[in-house]
This record gives sequence, C-alpha cells and structure tokens, in this order.
Amino acid sequence: MMFNSRSLLTSAIISVLFTPVLSQTVGCFGNVPETVADCSSFIGTFCASLGVDVMAPQDTASRCFNLPNGLRCDFFAFNSGGTTDSPSVGNCATGLSLVNQGCAQNGGQVNFAGLPFVFFLDPNTGPCVVIPTGNIKLNQSAI
Repeated sequence: MMFNSRSLLTSAIISVLFTPVLSQTVGCFGNVPETVADCSSFIGTFCASLGVDVMAPQDTASRCFNLPNGLRCDFFAFNSGGTTDSPSVGNCATGLSLVNQGCAQNGGQVNFAGLPFVFFLDPNTGPCVVIPTGNIKLNQSAI
C-alpha cells in the first residue's frame, strides 16, 4: 500500500487531535520556608525507578534524595486502586514537575483522573534516613 505525504500528514494531525489528555489534580503542601527546595533534578530518576514496580493495592514506593544544602527530597507513589498495577513513568514525571513548579517548591501531590496512582513530592530538612535491614533485636522489658 502506498501512502502520499498528504495522507501521512492528515493521519498525524488526527492522531494528535484525538489523543486523550488526562486531567490531573494537584494539591500543594503548606508553605514552610525552611523546607522549600527544587527537587526537579530527581524527578526523572524517581519516576524511571517506578517503571519496574508492580504495586499491590494500597502499596507505596518511595525514594529519598539528598540535596547539598542539608535538605532532602522525598518522593512517593501510592496505589490507591483496588488492583495490582504499575505506575506510569510519564504521568509520574509530568505530575511531579507540575507539583514542583506549581507549589512553589513546597511539595504536594498529584493524581490523574481515572487512574489509581497518587504521586507525592515532599522537600524536608535533614538527610535521608537509612533504614536498617536484617535481624534487628528489640529490647523488651518484663511486664
């Protein structure tokens, strides 16, 4: 089958016109001046790391990135749906970029209409906390 340039252009225009655009809802955290941070340089890394995650309902995936000024950027993806699913890397990156810019670098959350994942960006003071793994012994006192 032969295509001419006009039919290809028409097909391209139609596909762009009918590509669904998901509406998103952004909620900003309160203004805390000491935790204002530009976390944009970590958004791509966090979202790319989600591409391999399959998350059960009500599960959360998170990452923390240290900034050189003593602040950190905490990122979360939460599956609010009722089925096991993988988050969209594209929605994550688009949404968290909107949060970083639209919330004056105070952090916030974003979700896309009809989709189960909620993405969070939360700048905080102090370095990332390392959670110990392995056998942890707890001190228990006698009652």
